[in-house]
Amino acid sequence: MKSRKILSLIVAIVMAVQLMPVSLFASYTGEDALSGINLELYTQLKAAIENIADGKVSSTVITAEVSCTTTSLGVAPITSDGTMAAAADAFAEALDYNLVLSYLIYDCPYELFWFDKASVIYTEQEFSGKNTTLTVGITISLPVTADYQANGSSTTVDSAKVSLARTAAEYAQSIVKKYASYSDEEKLAAFRDAICSLVSYEKNYLSYDYGDIWQIVYVFDQDSSTNVVCEGYSKAFKYLCDLAGIDCITVTGTMTGGTGAGEHMWNVVRLDGVNYLVDLTNSDSGSVGQNGGLFMVCASDASSSSSSGYSFTVGSKTISYEYDSLTLSLYPSRYLTLGTSNKTTGETAGETSEETTEEVHTHTLTKTKAKDATCTADGNIDYWYCSGCDTYFSDKNATTEITLSDTVVAATGHNYVSTVTDPTCTEGGYTTHTCSNCGDSYVDSETDALGHDYESEVTTEATCTEAGVRTYTCRRCGDSYTEEIESTGHDYEETVTDPTCTEGGYTTYTCSICGDSYTDSETDALGHNYESEVTTEATWFSSGVRIYTCTVCGDSYTEETEALGYDFKENVFTFIVSALSFVATQGLAVPVQLLFREALAAGLEVLFEMVI
Repeated sequence: MKSRKILSLIVAIVMAVQLMPVSLFASYTGEDALSGINLELYTQLKAAIENIADGKVSSTVITAEVSCTTTSLGVAPITSDGTMAAAADAFAEALDYNLVLSYLIYDCPYELFWFDKASVIYTEQEFSGKNTTLTVGITISLPVTADYQANGSSTTVDSAKVSLARTAAEYAQSIVKKYASYSDEEKLAAFRDAICSLVSYEKNYLSYDYGDIWQIVYVFDQDSSTNVVCEGYSKAFKYLCDLAGIDCITVTGTMTGGTGAGEHMWNVVRLDGVNYLVDLTNSDSGSVGQNGGLFMVCASDASSSSSSGYSFTVGSKTISYEYDSLTLSLYPSRYLTLGTSNKTTGETAGETSEETTEEVHTHTLTKTKAKDATCTADGNIDYWYCSGCDTYFSDKNATTEITLSDTVVAATGHNYVSTVTDPTCTEGGYTTHTCSNCGDSYVDSETDALGHDYESEVTTEATCTEAGVRTYTCRRCGDSYTEEIESTGHDYEETVTDPTCTEGGYTTYTCSICGDSYTDSETDALGHNYESEVTTEATWFSSGVRIYTCTVCGDSYTEETEALGYDFKENVFTFIVSALSFVATQGLAVPVQLLFREALAAGLEVLFEMVI
C-alpha cells in the first residue's frame, strides 16, 4: 500500500563537519522532544543528513524504515486489507513530518547548508505488516539550493562546494578552540565579537534567492564581501555554542524597532540556570544594540513582557520580540521564558563586571493540573513550576520542592482479557487479548485453519449421453462444490434379422439402459426360388395353367399355357373326335354338316397327299 504527501516548509540550514568530541546537542533538541515513530524517523534522517554534509553521500533522496505496533497506534491488529488501511491512516496521523523536520532544522545549524527551504519536500510511504506490527518504508526527497546543486539536479549536492563549506566550518572550529580556556560567559562575548567582525548584515536580501546569505557558510568563509541576514547570525552563534557545550537554541518570530525588522531569528542562551535573549544581528556595529543592549539580556532588563515575548528599551528605541507559533510549539516554556539576573556579558571578551548585586528571587509559578495515568501513558499530580529558577514544587506556595520525576504517576499497564477465536475450515484461530480499561488489543496463539471435511453424494445421475453431478459438502461449515461424473455410454445388445426372399437382412443394436437403437450389417434380399408344375393341361381348344411356387417362402403365381390347337392333316379322326367331345362338353350346337364338311375336306386332302 502506497501513500504520497507533499510538504512545504520554510526552513533554515547549515553544514556539518568533523569536530571536537563535545555534545553538539546540549540544548533542547528533537531527541528530547520527540518520541515513538517521530523520534525514530528523526534519528534516521539526522544520520543521513550528517553523511551528506560530510561528503559521504551526494544524493539527498533519503530512505528510512519505521516500525511500530498497532497497539501504539490504537488500532486493531492487521489481518486484512481493511485493518491495514486503518493502521496506515493511524500512522499518517501519528507521524508529524513538519515537527520532525522543524527539529532537524533547528538542531542542525550546519549539516543542512545545502537545503532549499523555499522548495517542496516530497515523501512516499510503503506500508507492510501483519498482526500487531506495522512497518513503513519512507522515502524523502530534500531539495538542494541552486548554489549547491550538482549538474542542475535538485536532489544531488556538488562535492566541490561541500568541500568549501567544510573549510568554513573548520574555521569556526578554530574560533571555539581559541577561547577554550574562557569561562562560558566570556566565551559568549568572544563568539559575538568574532561573528560581528567576520560579517555584516545583507541589506539587499530581497534580490537573492534562498541560499548562503541565510547560512553560516558566509559567516565563516573569511570573505568580507559575503554577508548574511538574521538567520546566518543566529545559526552561526548557535553553532559555536553547540561546539562549546553551551545551551543555546534558535527561535523565530517577529521583531520591531531594530535591524531586519519583521520576521526575525534570534537566540536564547541558558547560562547558570537562567535564560537570556541574544540578538546578534542587532549587536553588530551600526545596529541599535551595538553597545550590548540586546546581548545576554533577561526579563529584568525588559521594559515590558507578555506570554509570548519581551520588549527592551535601548537608548530612545524600543525593540520588541514576539515568538511565533512554531517556536512556541517546539520548545517548552522553560526554554523561552527569560530569567532575572545581573550578569553583564555585554563587555568585550575577557572583561568582566567588577560589581554584582545579589538579587532576591521571586518565584513565578505555573501550575500543571493533575492528570490520570492511563494504561500506557504516565499521569501526573498537581505541581507548580518556576521557570526563573527551574524548580518544581508540590504546592502553590512553593514551600515543598520536588523533582520532575516526583510529579509522575506511573502508567497503570493494561488489564488484558483473553478471547479465543477457534479456527474454521478456512481461517486460522487466534487469541485476542483486549484491555478492559482502554480497549487496546493484540492477538497471539495463532493456529492454522482446519481445512474442509468433505463428504460426497451423487446429486444428478449420469445417463448414457449426459454427464452426472457429484456434490461434495463440508460436514463442518456446509461449504460445497461439485464435480462432473462422466456419462455412462450406451450398452447395446444386438438382434440379427435374417434376409427373406423379398426383404434384406440386418442387425439391430438396442441399448439395454435407455432403449436407444440403430441398425447395420444390412444384406440383400435372397430372392424367390420358384418351382413350377402344370395344374391344367392345355388342349387343342383351350389354354393350360402352370403354377410357380417358391420353395423358400411359398409365394406363388400362375402362368397360362397356350391351347394346343388342331391339325387335321396329322390326325383327322382324332380331331373330329376331339371336336365332338369339346362340343359336347361345352353344350354347343354345331351344325353337324359343318363338321362333316370340314372333316371330309380335311380327309380328302390327306388322302390326296397320300396318293401323290
